[in-house]
Amino acid sequence: MKIFSLINFIYFELTYFVTKKEWLYNSTNDVIIIKHNDLYIKKSIRVWTYICDVKNGLLTVLSVVVMLFFLALIDIDISTFLTIGTAKLLIDQRISNVATIISMTLAVIGFLLGNIAVKEPFAYKILFKRSGFYPIIFYILTTLIYLLIISTLRDFLSEGLFIRLVLTGTCLVICIPIFIGYLFKAIIDFTNSTKIHSFLKEELLVETKDTLRNELVNKYSRQIFKASLESCWLVELSQSISNSNINETAETIICDINIGKIKEFIKRQESNTRRSYEPLFIDKEFTKNTQYILGQTLLPEDRERLNSCIRLSQKREKEESILRSYYVYKLNEAANTSNSKILDQILAIQLELIELELKHK
Repeated sequence: MKIFSLINFIYFELTYFVTKKEWLYNSTNDVIIIKHNDLYIKKSIRVWTYICDVKNGLLTVLSVVVMLFFLALIDIDISTFLTIGTAKLLIDQRISNVATIISMTLAVIGFLLGNIAVKEPFAYKILFKRSGFYPIIFYILTTLIYLLIISTLRDFLSEGLFIRLVLTGTCLVICIPIFIGYLFKAIIDFTNSTKIHSFLKEELLVETKDTLRNELVNKYSRQIFKASLESCWLVELSQSISNSNINETAETIICDINIGKIKEFIKRQESNTRRSYEPLFIDKEFTKNTQYILGQTLLPEDRERLNSCIRLSQKREKEESILRSYYVYKLNEAANTSNSKILDQILAIQLELIELELKHK
């Protein structure tokens, strides 16, 4: 049963990828890119943020493993300048080197973290993201585990393969000081109050842009869905009927709708009666038990067909912006202590946020 579910999931995901242009989010995203392009963060920054999330640590581990696999496959005769005896000595030295580096790195990081300019939980979170703390630590630990495994299996591997694996591990170890140097520099930047406030401002702007973009996704997806269905001569359900169909206990929200398939479904239906539709949009609370997608009670097979046009995701709890709360707190503190310098800085940030929000409303 689980295998069938997995196959069904893979099939659905591949179908979604192939028919992406027919889906509501893609159309909505195209509109936002044209009208509100400056709300989009560079892809490189988003990729870096994704990699630096501790939840995605497995990605770093898998990347190192894949890299090791391909490097180990390179069949080069290196026995002329590295013997098996030297390789065994070399791997023991590398394990010792990495263990020493880890202990020293953690000690220095602990000292630096105790001296950052803003000692708030969100500041540490931003620091870990900007410094690449988690992927670097995962990289070092993966390298150490790799060296330990190779050392343990030294008597079971052929000489040529063992020597290649040792050299591969040495190449990984050479990269460690470079990564640690970057990590130290990033953490040291956070001990400078001017730089850390600059970082916090950038994060607040990114957070605000994400919020505005989500609001625009709701707005434009509603408009596109409305225009698409009304082009098929459907009318929107009255507000009272629409509200009566809302499931207050819904734990899922709409993350995408296949507009193309819904329009095909409508065209196949008999059109001798006036028909209406439930106004849907991305992030609307919704369950697949909802009867009124097209404003009428559907037959089970028709409802199932329409359900396949809707992708759902778990409802996200709305969280209050910790950064905004922090700036409000600092604003009140600066006003009470008559600190005009801090007051001017925070008011300038607030003004920039207001201008951004007004521009994209």
